[in-house]
Amino acid sequence: MVKIAFDDELQVLKCLFSGRLDIVGSSRDEEAIIGFIDQGAPGRNNPPPAEFAVLFDLAEAEYISSAFLRLCLSLARHDRIREFSIVNSSPSARKVFSVAGLDRVLKIL
Repeated sequence: MVKIAFDDELQVLKCLFSGRLDIVGSSRDEEAIIGFIDQGAPGRNNPPPAEFAVLFDLAEAEYISSAFLRLCLSLARHDRIREFSIVNSSPSARKVFSVAGLDRVLKIL
């Protein structure tokens, strides 16, 4: 599950993930994130700016699957996203990114 918030001052879309980031959860989360990128949040008067950063916080994530890796790569290459970062990943999550070779193309802090 993902909680999405946009920081207007920093122009950053912050996504806090929790639980299992498997095929079911990643698909649902991708819909929510892409919906926000395209249309903005419900109750928000305007969509996000033309370019902004995205921050994925994995502090509460228990498991990541290849579907979540695909989501990360897809957003990192999105034309409206100027910077994509992942923070608070567990050692096991970092290992998954490393084995997939994504630690060389994604900013994982």
